[in-house]
Amino acid sequence: MTPGQGPPMEFKPPFFKTHAFRVFISFVLFGSLLTLGYGWAVSDQMRRMHNKMEDFRVKEEVKNYLDTYARQEEPLLTRSLFLNIYDDINEVPTDFRVAIQSLPDGNYFSSGSEGIGGPKLYRYLIRSLPDKNKTLYFIMDDGGFQERFGLREKVSRVFLYGFFLATVLSFIAGLANAHLLIHPMSRLLEQVSRSRPDDLPVGFAKDYAHDEVGSLARALDQTNKRIRTFIEREQQFTRDASHELRTPVTVIKGAVELLNQLPEQDMQKIQRPLKRIERSVTEMEHLIESLLQKAREENAPGNASCVARPLVEQAIQESRYLVEGKAITLAFECTGTPALTMSGSDFKMAVSNLIRNACAYTHSGTVIIRLSETFIEVEDTGPGIDPAIIDQITDPFVKGTSSQGHGIGLSIVKRVCDQSNGHLAITSQSSGTRIRITFSH
Repeated sequence: MTPGQGPPMEFKPPFFKTHAFRVFISFVLFGSLLTLGYGWAVSDQMRRMHNKMEDFRVKEEVKNYLDTYARQEEPLLTRSLFLNIYDDINEVPTDFRVAIQSLPDGNYFSSGSEGIGGPKLYRYLIRSLPDKNKTLYFIMDDGGFQERFGLREKVSRVFLYGFFLATVLSFIAGLANAHLLIHPMSRLLEQVSRSRPDDLPVGFAKDYAHDEVGSLARALDQTNKRIRTFIEREQQFTRDASHELRTPVTVIKGAVELLNQLPEQDMQKIQRPLKRIERSVTEMEHLIESLLQKAREENAPGNASCVARPLVEQAIQESRYLVEGKAITLAFECTGTPALTMSGSDFKMAVSNLIRNACAYTHSGTVIIRLSETFIEVEDTGPGIDPAIIDQITDPFVKGTSSQGHGIGLSIVKRVCDQSNGHLAITSQSSGTRIRITFSH
C-alpha cells in the first residue's frame, strides 16, 4: 500500500446475512415460538379442565337428582337456564326431541365429532327408571356459560395480548443482545480493516472485555506487535543492505573503469577477466536491486505507469553479453507497444530476470522475446524445468539441480505479477520453456 492510499474497501454483507441479524431473529423466533407453545398448552389445559369440571358437575347433578327422584312420590322436574329435565318425551322441545327420540340410555352431545344433532353445545342424558316405568331426559347447556360470558373470546384475547407482548419484548431483547454481542466484533473488525502495513494498531486489546471477542483482540494485538517488529527489522535490513551492498559494488565498478583506461597492449591481456568482472558486477547489481525490491514495498501498485517496449529493448540489450560465444540467437518480436499500469522498474526487473534465466539455461538455439498488447513472452530452447519442481518453481529459493543462481528470479517475477494483477503462465518440456506474463488492463 502506497503512502496516502486508503485501506481497501471492505465488502459489507446485507444486514440479513450478518451475525447480528441471526442473533436478532433467533431471539424473536424463540420468544414467539415460546409464547405460541405456552398459549397452546394453557388453552389445551383450560379446555381439559373445563371438560373435567363439566363431566363432574353433570354426573353429580344427575346422581343427586336421581336419588331425590327415587325418594319422592311426585318429584319436581327441574327447569333452569342450564338444565332442563323431562320425564315424558312429548314434553321435550321439538328441536331436541327429534335428536334424542328412540335413543337408549346414555350420554350424548348435540355437536362435535360425536354429535347427534339438535341445537349446538348441548348435552343429552337419558336414564330409564324401570321401577317407576319412566325415562328421564336431561338436556344441559354444555357451552352456554362460555357463550354467554364470552369465556373463549376472553381467553383468546389474553392469548393474543400475551403473544404480542412477548413478540415485542423478544424484538427488543434481540436488538439489545445483537448490539451487545456483535458491536465489539464490528469495532474490532473496523480497527483491523482500516490498518495499514506501515501503521498496524497495537495496544487496543485493553478496550475489550475478557470474553471471546477480547481473546481475539488480544491475539490480534500480539500478532500485530510481532508483525511490526518484523517490519522494523526488514526496514533496518533495507537500510543496511542499501549501504553495505552497494558500496563494494561501486568500488569494483570504479576499478573496472580504471582498468579500461589502461594502454591497449595491457588491455589485451586482461580483456577476458575484465569482461567477467564487468558481467559479475552487473549481475550483482541486478541481484542487489532484486533483493532490496523484495525486502521493501516501495513500488507497490498505485498510480505508476510505464511503456513496455523501451524497457524490454533495454533489458534485452543489457542481457546480450550472456549469449556471447554461444550458438544462441536472441530475437525480439514486437506486435504492440502496451502502456502498463505498473512501475517501470518492476516491469523491467521481471523481464530482465526472465531473459537472463532463458539465456543462462540455453546452450544453443534461440531465445525469443515476444511483446504484444496483451502479454510478454520469453521462450527458449533449453533443457526445460524439472517436472518435479515446476509447481513450486516460483517459490523463493526453489531451483533445479543444475542451476547456478539463487532461486529467487522467478519468485520476483511472480511477486511483480501479483502486485500488478497480471497472470504468470509457465509451460516447460525437455525441448524448452515458455513463460508468459499476461497484462491486466
